[in-house]
Amino acid sequence: MPLNTPGLGLIALAALASPLAADEAATATPSARPTSDPGPLRDSAGWTIECGADGAGRLRYAFADVLTFQYLFWGQGWRWVGVDARPAVAPPGALAAFTLTVADLGVTIDLQVRPSDAQTLVYSYSIKATRPLHDIIGGAIEFHLALDAPAFSQGSPPEIATDARAFSWTARKNQTVRVAFDHRPEQLVFERGNKNQIRAFLLGSDVQPGQRQFTMTVRAPDGAVRRLTDDQRYGAARGPDWHGPTLEWDRWPVDVSFLSDGDRPAGRHGRVHAQGDRLVFADGTEARFWGTNVQAYALFYGSKDAVANQARRIAALGYNLVRIHHHDSAWVSPNVFAAGQTTQQLDDAALDRLDWWINCLRREGVYVWLDLHVGRTFRVGDGIGGFDEVAKSEPTGRGFDYVNPRLEQLEQEFARQYLGRVNRYTGVAIADDPAVLGVLVTNEDDLTSHFGNLMLADKGNPAHQKMFEALAATTAQTLHISASDALRTWEPGPAKMVLADLEARFYRRATANLRQLGFQGLVAGTSYWGDEDLASVASLRIGDVIDVHAYGNPETLGTNPHMEANFISYIAAASVGKPVFISEWNVGYPARDRFVAPLYVASIASLQGWDAPMIYGYSQQSVETPEHPDGWSTGPDPALTALMPAAAVMYRQRHVREAIKTYRLELDRQQLFFQSTGPRSSAAIRTLAEQSRLTVGLPDWPVAGGSQPTADATVVHDPTQDFLAADATSVTSDTGELRRDWAQGTQTIDTTRTQAAAGWIGGSTINLHDVRFQIRTPKATVAVTSLDGKPISQSRRMLVTVVGQVVASPGDKMPLLAQPIAGTITLRTARPLRATALSPRAWPIERNEHGSPSAGAWQKPLPRHDSESTFEIPSELVTHWFLLTPQQ
Repeated sequence: MPLNTPGLGLIALAALASPLAADEAATATPSARPTSDPGPLRDSAGWTIECGADGAGRLRYAFADVLTFQYLFWGQGWRWVGVDARPAVAPPGALAAFTLTVADLGVTIDLQVRPSDAQTLVYSYSIKATRPLHDIIGGAIEFHLALDAPAFSQGSPPEIATDARAFSWTARKNQTVRVAFDHRPEQLVFERGNKNQIRAFLLGSDVQPGQRQFTMTVRAPDGAVRRLTDDQRYGAARGPDWHGPTLEWDRWPVDVSFLSDGDRPAGRHGRVHAQGDRLVFADGTEARFWGTNVQAYALFYGSKDAVANQARRIAALGYNLVRIHHHDSAWVSPNVFAAGQTTQQLDDAALDRLDWWINCLRREGVYVWLDLHVGRTFRVGDGIGGFDEVAKSEPTGRGFDYVNPRLEQLEQEFARQYLGRVNRYTGVAIADDPAVLGVLVTNEDDLTSHFGNLMLADKGNPAHQKMFEALAATTAQTLHISASDALRTWEPGPAKMVLADLEARFYRRATANLRQLGFQGLVAGTSYWGDEDLASVASLRIGDVIDVHAYGNPETLGTNPHMEANFISYIAAASVGKPVFISEWNVGYPARDRFVAPLYVASIASLQGWDAPMIYGYSQQSVETPEHPDGWSTGPDPALTALMPAAAVMYRQRHVREAIKTYRLELDRQQLFFQSTGPRSSAAIRTLAEQSRLTVGLPDWPVAGGSQPTADATVVHDPTQDFLAADATSVTSDTGELRRDWAQGTQTIDTTRTQAAAGWIGGSTINLHDVRFQIRTPKATVAVTSLDGKPISQSRRMLVTVVGQVVASPGDKMPLLAQPIAGTITLRTARPLRATALSPRAWPIERNEHGSPSAGAWQKPLPRHDSESTFEIPSELVTHWFLLTPQQ
C-alpha cells in the first residue's frame, strides 16, 4: 500500500447568495462558485507553508505540494519501523506540539513547531533514546521536492551546503526554499543521487541512551502565507455536542439491498466474463460491482450467526462484492494453513469458516473475489531451494516466486487445494461456483517496481541471484538486450522490459494452472500499487482484468492536477483496455475528511466506467463488538460507511453518466519502459481523469502484446500534455455532472437522481438542479439520493445523508463520535415532503412493506413555498440519514 503523506485542507468557502437555479440541461455546469473574494484563499494561489497533523509539514505553490517531508526509521538491515505521531499540548508561542514514538527502537521525540515569521517554521526536536542501538540504519526526515512540475521549469537544482547543515532550492526565479539545521545531521544526502529526494538523518547507525536537541528551520520564499492548522480550520477535534454512536456495528438503519433484487443467490445468471474493457454476465447483461474487503481475523473469529448477520449488513449497505483477503497471512492465527513444518496442508476448521462466509454472502447476492497468495510465510519443510534467503529477505516469497520454480509450484498447488475443494455449505466446488467472481494470483508482488532488486549481486541472495540472472539472460537475448543492461533493475530502461517479460510469463503459467483446474472465473496477475510507473502495468494485460490499489491522502479534493496526482489519477492510469478492479482504495481512519471519499470514488468510477471499486476494508477485526477504531475496518466507521448506501445506489444504478468523450494516451516502448511515465509525471493522466474517459494504449511487445485500439478515441501521444486551461482551478466532467474545485477543496455531483456536495462547503450556497445546500458546518458531505429510480424532482423516496468529522472517544476507544451537521437543504419537487429520521438502532426500514417508517420514529413535514421544500437538518438527532417521502 502506498505510503501516505498527510495533506491539509483549505479554510471554509466564502458565502454565496444566489437563488436556486432554474431547470437546465443535464450537461450544464454546476453553479457552486463563489461570487465574492474568498480572502485568504486568494493568497493561497501563491506560496504557502504549513505544519501537518503528524508533526511533518509542507510547502505548496498554486494549491500543489512543492516540498513535503515525513519521518522514517529503520532498524538493522533496512527493517522499517513505524512512527506513532500524537498531538501534544502546545506551550505558549508554539503553533503545535507532538510526541513521536518509535517503539521498536525505544525512541521518543518531543516536537514543538513555532512560527518565526510568515514564511518560516522552526521545528525543535528533543530526542530521547532509552537503550543503546547498534548497526541500525537510523532515523531520518525525508524531503520530497516537486522538481518536475512545469511551474518550476525555470528553477535551478537543489543544493546541499558544503557543511551539510542545510539545503536550498531556487524553485522559480528569485524564489528560494531553504531548510537549515542548527547542527550537522548524521547525514544530509540526496537519496540514491535523486535530486528530488533528500534525507536528513537525526539518528545514525549507533545510538547511546540519553537525550539530544535538534532544531530545523524551514523557510518558504518571500511573500508566502502560513496556513492554519487542522484544529484552526476544522475547529475542535471533538466537541461536547458530538454524537455517538451514530452507527451500530451489527445493524443498518438504511437498507439498499434491493439493488441485488433478481441476483440472489449470487451467480444465478452464470459466470461474469470480460468483454473488452467491460464485465458481462453469461446472458450478455453488463455487470457492475461496488465492493469491500473482509480480511484477517474477521474471517476466523466470531459466531456463525454473527457472520450471517454481517453478510446481510454488507448487502444492506449496498455492496455486491467482497474480497476475501489475508486468509493466509502468518500474522493471522489461525489461518488457512495447518500447524507444522510446512504450508502444504490446509486447516479444515479455517476452511469451514471461509466456506461459511462465501455461503452467507452468495445467499445475499454478494459475489466473492479470492486472493491466492497474500501473506503466506513459507516454512523450512516446504523444500525450497535458497530457503534461508527467502526467510531473511521476504518470507512471503514475493519477488522470489517469479524465478524460484519451487515457490511457484507451491503457489500453484495451493490454488488447486483452495479452489478445488467443495464448499460444505453450498455443495459446489469453489472453482465451479459462478458466485466466485475471480482470483488474484499474488497480492502486491511485482518485479518491475518493488522486488526486482532483491536478486542483485549486492543483496546477499546468491541462490536467487543465479536463478534470476539465468532467466534474465534468456529473456534479454529474446528482446535483443545486453545481459548487463538486463540487470539494471533499479532504473528505467531495458531491464524494465526484461522484468515485465518475466512477470507476464509467470501470470500466463498461473492462469494455465487455474484453467486446467477448471476455474473459468476472472484472473488478475498482481496489483498495480505503491506509486508505480506504467511499466508495471504492461505485464498485467495477461490477466482478464487489471487490479489496482490506491490510497488517498487527507484533503484529496484540494489536489491540483496541473502539478500533482491524487489516488484517482493512479486508478485512471491502469485503464489499459481491460476491466478495472480497484480491490483496495481508501482514505482511511483517522483522516479527518475521509467522509469525502466514497462519493468521490463512486462518481469518478461511474464517469470512467470502472468495474469494481472495493474499499479496504469492511472488517479486519473479530466479528463482534469492536473496542477500538481500526483503519482497516470501515464497517463501524460512519465517516465512510454512512455514505456507502448513497454511493452504492449512485454507482450501481448509474446515476452518473459515463463520459461523452474518450481519450487514449498512446505510449511507445520508449515512453513505457525507458522513462518514468506515470501519474506523477503525466499531466495528461491527471487532467483527463475527472473530465473524460481515459484509456492508456500500451505498445506491442513479445509476451503480453499491446492494447487494442479504442473506438472513437482522441489519441494523445504526449504524456505531459495538460488538458485544462493554464489558469484553471477546477475540473468539470464533459457531462457537466461532476465538478471539483481544488482551490476551494470541494466536489459537487449534479445528476437527475443524485445531487451532492462535499468538502469545505460551510458558509456557501451551493445550487444544483433540484437542490440547494446551505451548510454551516465548515466541512461535510451532504447528499440527496433518489431511491425509487425517478428524478429527484419527481421521486417519492429519497435518502438524505449528512456526514462530517468522526473521531474516537477519549483513549482511542469506541464509540466513534460524529460531528453534528448544521444547515438547510432546499429541494424543488412536485409534491410536499415529509422527513423521517433513520436512527442507528432502527432495524432496516427499507425492507418494511411500502417503506413505512418504524413506530415512534422522528418525523416532520417540511415547510413548502413556491414548489420548494426546506429541510433544516436537525443536528440534535443522533443520525446521518433521513428518508424523504410525500406528506400523507
